[in-house]
Amino acid sequence: MTLHPVRAVVFDLDGTLCDYTTTVRDALAQALRRTGQPADRLGDLDAAAARYDDLWEEISIDGHRAGSLREAIMARLLEEREISDPRLASELTAHYTQIRFPSLRLFPGVLELLRDLQVRYSLGLLTNGPSDMQRPKIAHLQIEPFFDAIVISGEVGVHKPDPVAFELVLDRLDRPAGEAIYIGNSLPTDIAGAKAAGLQAAWVNRDGRTADGAAPDLVVEQTVDLREVLL
Repeated sequence: MTLHPVRAVVFDLDGTLCDYTTTVRDALAQALRRTGQPADRLGDLDAAAARYDDLWEEISIDGHRAGSLREAIMARLLEEREISDPRLASELTAHYTQIRFPSLRLFPGVLELLRDLQVRYSLGLLTNGPSDMQRPKIAHLQIEPFFDAIVISGEVGVHKPDPVAFELVLDRLDRPAGEAIYIGNSLPTDIAGAKAAGLQAAWVNRDGRTADGAAPDLVVEQTVDLREVLL
């Protein structure tokens, strides 16, 4: 695929630049053990982990703070097992966060990619989520200096795939949509949203999925593969 010339590159954060080495499933399992709960308290852990991810997408747009967002998700997981126990939800959430957050890592080669892109392009970061969840991630990964603009949905009250979210980061970069490309791993949130806002879009497709319902301008298996196109 051929891209139009770009002067600004905007990235998604979670699943695009970084991921956790501890899976949701493992973090849930360890949290259950630490709180003395049966291993099946949340049902099948693979299904519970998938449901956790779905609930994060569903609930995160409601303006929760990080702690309350995670607690809301945990409470829903328990409620769907017919367990109403706010204290247990709080305890599981605390352990889950302590277990998973330290394992957040940039994907291989991403640090070097950002360093090299910074020389040629204006760089932006546009991520969904509460400020007190996403800002600590950015600080932990030590990537803030690479970006000319950072927009977090919880800080601006607009969430991807709303085109306005993309327009906000472009305004801060002082670049028009026609000169920008958005890099993300979610078809409905990242690719569809970017295209609706007039940006080119590159889909990071690690699992070989089919691009149903969206038309990325570029598909790469790993984020670092963008080096071959942009540098």
